[in-house]
Amino acid sequence: MLRAALRASRPLAASRGPCVRPTTPQGLGGIAPVLPTRSCGLATAPSTVPSTAAAGTTTTTPAATAEGTPEPPKRPLSSFFLFCADLRAKTKTEAAAAGVEPKKLGHKDLKEAWDSLPENEKTSYKTTAQAAFDVYKEEKQAFETAHPELAKKTSKKKKTSM
Repeated sequence: MLRAALRASRPLAASRGPCVRPTTPQGLGGIAPVLPTRSCGLATAPSTVPSTAAAGTTTTTPAATAEGTPEPPKRPLSSFFLFCADLRAKTKTEAAAAGVEPKKLGHKDLKEAWDSLPENEKTSYKTTAQAAFDVYKEEKQAFETAHPELAKKTSKKKKTSM
């Protein structure tokens, strides 16, 4: 009955152009939303290609990195995010030892903990992050020389005057 009311309230798809499906707003009695499509009929959600990972598990990767195409190196975590990972792991182990549910740390809690951290402890995270970033730059340079066709173009477009 709700679907019939929705269909009656929507204009016909043909009046909006070819191959366009309307989206259903979320929260209408449990009706699943429909992904909007481009006018060419392709879904806006990223396509994925299954690939095999370690231990025989399957994961999905973006279609641009199909089988046989190497992955570029990923940028390492900053000093703040290294601290956040350590703090979450520490909170989880303390909660497990106490036999309670671990506290969920929000961004405000993490920022307050980072701000209250002494400068000498921050320095250890900063040096670790800098060392990881130096390794990343070397790996990125090696990847770009080995695969120039996959290297991102970083040139900025000049603004054109009208």
